[in-house]
Amino acid sequence: MNTMSTDFSRQEIGPGPLVVSPKRAATMLDVGLSTLYQLLGSGELEHYLDGKFRRIITASIHDYIARRVAGEPSGRPASRAARRAVSTRLTEKATPSK
Repeated sequence: MNTMSTDFSRQEIGPGPLVVSPKRAATMLDVGLSTLYQLLGSGELEHYLDGKFRRIITASIHDYIARRVAGEPSGRPASRAARRAVSTRLTEKATPSK
């Protein structure tokens, strides 16, 4: 596969690998694996499965950092209390009232 077919060029994404393992991505972002998997689940980072191995696209890591630096909020509430409140509201909506 050449660079024309993927719409990526080495100049656009910079030097380095196109994809990394979850452990490497967590190290790059200086977060734990559970936080990394939350970012994957929320769609903040692009990934795919290569057999049984998950690969995170490094361009999506760079995009995520750029969004955070620009001040865009992440997809999840910042505090534990706020996350709990959102979780409670979602649970209440999912539970049918009698």
